[in-house]
Amino acid sequence: MRKILLAASFIAIFLNGCDNTGGRITAGYDSLGIALDLKASDDYLYIADVEAGFVVLDIIYRNDPRMAASEPTHGIARTVAIKGNYALVGTDGGIDIFDIRDPYHPYFVSFYDIGSPVNSIEIYGRYAVVSTSSTVSLLDISDPQSIYLLAEFTYSSRATHTLNDTIYIANDDIKRVDITSIDSPIILEKIRTDGYAMDVYRWGDYLFVADGYRGLKVFDMSVPDSIHLLSRLDTQGEARDIEFVATSSHRYILLADLDGGLRVIDVTDPSSPVEIEQFDIPGNAYAVDYEQGFAYVAAGSEGIRIVRLSLDY
Repeated sequence: MRKILLAASFIAIFLNGCDNTGGRITAGYDSLGIALDLKASDDYLYIADVEAGFVVLDIIYRNDPRMAASEPTHGIARTVAIKGNYALVGTDGGIDIFDIRDPYHPYFVSFYDIGSPVNSIEIYGRYAVVSTSSTVSLLDISDPQSIYLLAEFTYSSRATHTLNDTIYIANDDIKRVDITSIDSPIILEKIRTDGYAMDVYRWGDYLFVADGYRGLKVFDMSVPDSIHLLSRLDTQGEARDIEFVATSSHRYILLADLDGGLRVIDVTDPSSPVEIEQFDIPGNAYAVDYEQGFAYVAAGSEGIRIVRLSLDY
């Protein structure tokens, strides 16, 4: 596949802005496109960029990210997931699969037509749970060159979180689907959020929801027949994307809050979430990922930002 050489169109920016708790915006990488999603893996950052397609950054030096590669995609790149040696890039045309064993020279493997623009891709074992505005699809990705559909649910979805063979589907509210038997999925109850659920994550008996302009909400699921809102934390912007981080003594939600930037929320006590840090991100914070003490934020037209976090380990 023809390589798009965009190195000259990207500008690495070193930022030295410190917040008052020890966190630091370490670096940024600006592009001519719009970074909507990203995933960190080892010393590389994989980005879904509206104009640049599938972008790989070398981040071995966090304060000086470098372009490794950029590949065109079948349509606008909207989201990205990593499965071993492969990257799955969701576009407005389907899913592009790239072999990333050599991040400087990724190559196109196959394309899967999902039939609608892809909002999110979640990896669950040998499966990919794919969200669109009309369906949630469960794909077998054991062989990246021969992906096939296992099940499809006619639910609009922005994002999913799958745990213990249950898919939590975020879109306006939260729906649950039991996939213990792939051939006979069971539709469970709906959890109303009273907002506009953009993302969801379950930890233990608690369900965390990025509820759009209504901020972060926490639901108690300890009694299945009596799921209820336990707590909430209003945020400045639009809560869009959740990254859950566990340390030896604390639990945190990293929240991409659109024009509210990146927010770090201590949820060790789910009944009383406390915001401990907030970072103003140039542009809008669309998505966040975390690895080895750093948060990576997809900042739309402002590219990406790398934030060093001082979490308790």
